[in-house]
Amino acid sequence: MAATWHCNLCDRSFGSQEALEQHQGDSPAHTKRASQFQRSQPPLQPPTSTPYPAHRSGHHHAHHASADALPPPGQPPTIPPPLTCRGNTYTTLTPSEQATLYARLLNHCHTTARLKRERYPLPPTATTPFPPPNHYPSSRPKYKAVVLDCEMVGVRQGTEQVVTLSLIDFFTGATLINTVVEPDPARYTVTDWRSAITGVSAARMASAVAQGRALGGKEGAVARLFEYVDSQTVLVGQAVKGDLKALGLGHGRIVDSALLTAEASGMAGRGVGLERLCRELTGCHDSLEDVLAAREVVIWCLQHPVELREWARKNWKVAPTTARGGSGSNNKARRGGGGGRGGGSGYAARSTRSYAWESDDDSDDDREVLRWEDVVDWDTWLKSPPDWSD
Repeated sequence: MAATWHCNLCDRSFGSQEALEQHQGDSPAHTKRASQFQRSQPPLQPPTSTPYPAHRSGHHHAHHASADALPPPGQPPTIPPPLTCRGNTYTTLTPSEQATLYARLLNHCHTTARLKRERYPLPPTATTPFPPPNHYPSSRPKYKAVVLDCEMVGVRQGTEQVVTLSLIDFFTGATLINTVVEPDPARYTVTDWRSAITGVSAARMASAVAQGRALGGKEGAVARLFEYVDSQTVLVGQAVKGDLKALGLGHGRIVDSALLTAEASGMAGRGVGLERLCRELTGCHDSLEDVLAAREVVIWCLQHPVELREWARKNWKVAPTTARGGSGSNNKARRGGGGGRGGGSGYAARSTRSYAWESDDDSDDDREVLRWEDVVDWDTWLKSPPDWSD
């Protein structure tokens, strides 16, 4: 059987020795204790090369890593050991559950029309589409579904640049990538590390670069990502549009936990923050592990459609809007769809909680200058707050 690499200190499993070593080099938990790992059985059935099912758009078959083989008749299903991280226990799936969930995941991929309405970067107009199956010959099979999360820093050139890249297998929760990304120093000057959110500082980045543990810019991040995914991979995440844009990528097979929960209301509209989704739907959240949290939300939604609709009914209501976002002096704070999202139906699904979003085009130069972490509302911000408990 294929094996994963396990970190005893953090009780986490990783898909490769490289991913484990990156974790040990980056995690604060390892700064005062010696790094240690052991080869162990994977938390679920090991990834096996299996043909990707025929897709209605006519794409040819490719081999993808998954664990969807069913046990022989009469043999009891494999019970995977618990998947835990920093005191939180996450869902583990038997092979039969993985097969069932994969079919549901495909059925819940957002339509092209919805992704366009949400302004997702899509091929062929996106800077770089995900590669077609077998485009990059490799002994490593691609994964059927992964969960992606990036964090960004502010740069002097007026854009955001990727500074961390995390990727896990959707079905097993195994870590595939967990590393820092160095914005190209020849092109960008970092002005705000957003350390309270990213966990990265100038000193930590310099150390990672010196030790050869940082990827080189978004180009290096994309190259590493493409070792695990292709155009047939289902990409899961929370507000993953921002991650794709920061990486300069476009993809058409998306399950966004923010959109998935908003769609349960029957309306397109503003998503709910990841921390709140985990707290109210799944009952757990580890803010340092957004990928595991987003995975947990999507699994819960796919496995509990009735409860999801009931939650949406209690937490969302339909509020009329106009093309200009309403009337009165609070237009800027009530733009339907959240930051330009939502489409032209004239209605937006709105949370029953009170939201206040400041316009980004305010011309008042005398306003107080606040840092990123000072103004984020974690119940509405689509990512999650950091946890410095380590």
